[in-house]
Amino acid sequence: MVELSIFGLFKLIISNKMIQEIFETLITDIFLEFIQKIGSYVRWVFLKNKYSYKQIQKQDWNGRVGLFLILSIIAIILVASGY
Repeated sequence: MVELSIFGLFKLIISNKMIQEIFETLITDIFLEFIQKIGSYVRWVFLKNKYSYKQIQKQDWNGRVGLFLILSIIAIILVASGY
């Protein structure tokens, strides 16, 4: 049987929180970057004659456009499957 002291339990809790925070940060950053990339690609298709891709990438609406596109695709799939 393993006995955990107060210090050992505290160390275990801290390490679990640290690991959880690392994963949350990584997943959040990767997810947000993915959404912004999708949004910038979609906007670039429509605005490529007016702006360069680098200019579009710096604008604010990329995340919103990407999220709207992902939610639209999910809604289309759900409607097509009968839900």
